[in-house]
Amino acid sequence: MLGKYFHLETRYIKIKCNLPKPTDFGDPMALNLAPPAGGGADQNCTEENRVQIEGGHYTLTNGLRTNSRLEYHCPPNYYPYPALSRLCQPTGTWFPKPKFRPHQTCRLVECPDPTVLEQGSVYPAEEKYYVSNETTYECWSGYTLRGSASRVCQSNAKWSGKTPICGRNTGATKVGHIYDIDEKVTYSCNNNLMRVGSHERVCQENGQWTGMEPACYYKHTYDTALEVSEAFGISIKQSLTDLQTEDTQEGRKIRIPKNGTLNIYIGMDVSASINKIEFNQAKEAVIKLITKVSSFSVNPNYDILFFSSVIKEVVNIKDFFSPNKPSLDHIRSELKKFDIEAGGFNVGGSPKATVAKIKHMVYHNKAGELDEENRKEYLDIYVFAIGSDIFDEELMPLAAPESADHYFRLAKIKNLEQTFDDIIDEEEVVASCGLYIVKDVTTKEWAAYKYPWKVEITIGTRNCLGSLVSSRFVLTAAHCINFEDTAETITVYTSDRQARNVDKIDRHDLYDIRKRTEQGVLEFFDYDVALLRLTKKVIFSSQVRPICIPCTQATSDALKLVGVSTCRQQEELLLNKEIERLAFLTVKPSIMEKDVHAKLGDNRADCIKHAKHAHGVTTDDVTLAVTDNFICTGGKSPKVDHIACRGDSGGAVFKEYERRIIQVFQF
Repeated sequence: MLGKYFHLETRYIKIKCNLPKPTDFGDPMALNLAPPAGGGADQNCTEENRVQIEGGHYTLTNGLRTNSRLEYHCPPNYYPYPALSRLCQPTGTWFPKPKFRPHQTCRLVECPDPTVLEQGSVYPAEEKYYVSNETTYECWSGYTLRGSASRVCQSNAKWSGKTPICGRNTGATKVGHIYDIDEKVTYSCNNNLMRVGSHERVCQENGQWTGMEPACYYKHTYDTALEVSEAFGISIKQSLTDLQTEDTQEGRKIRIPKNGTLNIYIGMDVSASINKIEFNQAKEAVIKLITKVSSFSVNPNYDILFFSSVIKEVVNIKDFFSPNKPSLDHIRSELKKFDIEAGGFNVGGSPKATVAKIKHMVYHNKAGELDEENRKEYLDIYVFAIGSDIFDEELMPLAAPESADHYFRLAKIKNLEQTFDDIIDEEEVVASCGLYIVKDVTTKEWAAYKYPWKVEITIGTRNCLGSLVSSRFVLTAAHCINFEDTAETITVYTSDRQARNVDKIDRHDLYDIRKRTEQGVLEFFDYDVALLRLTKKVIFSSQVRPICIPCTQATSDALKLVGVSTCRQQEELLLNKEIERLAFLTVKPSIMEKDVHAKLGDNRADCIKHAKHAHGVTTDDVTLAVTDNFICTGGKSPKVDHIACRGDSGGAVFKEYERRIIQVFQF
């Protein structure tokens, strides 16, 4: 996934989310922080004056008990100094130990020295650069500036824009040299700053550098959700969309075919220093990710586990290769049930062994031979390090390939959830049928995002509903349109409230409302469907896009059926219960989704017999009025079904299948 394509083989991704844990502060034994000899009981820490912070406040994850984390908080544009957080040790002391000098305070965010140019200058030249400070860059005569001409120090201790380089011809200058094709440049950071990005980059024939642009981070430097979305999201969105174009990034290709299998490993580090709120936020972030992935036409398999002194597996990837493959609802249910108390977490564990196991599995080819060199492109590992104190030296090497563009630092768990929300943006796959975006119902246009396929039709003084099924066609009921109506008398309003004209009406050839009048059926609604062709194609957007229609390849893809599927295969997946919950829309007095239950199998006969009491039906043979083409809904069992209102004719009756809406019939 994320970063390249593959042909006919499965793909693996390991997502490692690290929450701060006791081992992130180093080895307690090496620091002589072990409990005193004799096995005495753990002691509580105290809130002495030296843990107080000037200009901010702190919170405790577990009171003053052992393994509780004291986390400092500062106003925007400030960071805690000298410690970002402290851990309560079994000895009743804080680590790191509070000092009299320098005392704990909130400092104005500072960015690293921006003076990176050779053959160029930076203005103004300051000893230190703080948040909101702006710098500009100029190159000497004969050199061209690549990167940003001006940059601003941001609140996350990073400079905006791209690192400026003064270059000549196809090369760039660094450390006082001019580099030509195939020559290298190396980077390092000073003053205990951490380098994130490539240590070495090579100049290519296209004038671009290999690897990732490097940057120097302080301990209080974090990536924003937007930055992570841009870096991490490019690969995942290309992997999940229906547009399977080939793209090359740094010499690596993404080749995930439509309906390809994606194996996703998600590991979360947890320990007693993680409070329940953070733990639940981490679960919600994972649920957000897997829910969004399920919307697309890939087949995701998951392995979800939580690390601590022991490994707790919530979902095992082997289960996805059995006939009873876990559903999205089952995975979400298992995640929601999994509780931090049930895990018995108290000591941070290491994911290294699990990462090695995943690599060993992926690096075996179809013949069962270990082929690490050629199989590397089938594995991506992304690490999201989260919290106030992050043990970068331990976590960064876990990213695969061994590149810092797979390693991200986030300040809070909420930033991870926002990242997963941003990286899979439904607006970028607007042509995918049945996909929708959930908006707050207080938002004026919420219904357009939730039901982007809904159309309202006016024919003179009559009103009906319909469904947008392609960029040019609307599906509705044939009985909505009289035989004397012409296309010029019809106006279609798409979900964005734009009026669309119609240039052709196509009723089903077998529709004849008076066909069985003499047999005791006044109005016969078999084949009651019509297509309206719009004069102009609709431009799809997040507010206007088609619903999925059975017996189409688009619906087959949405249902994740491999290859070309039959109508029967789709029906067996969509309508596989004898009581199937469905839904429809009503628009008066306002848009509302209502439930109905289709009675199938042995329940169908009891349902259709009520048609004998319908207006205009005088025959005792109910099958004359209700043919095998009908789905029967309504009644009071197992629940009282909602009733359609006047003006709802032609509207879709639909089923949601893993966040894709499929129309199964219409009113």
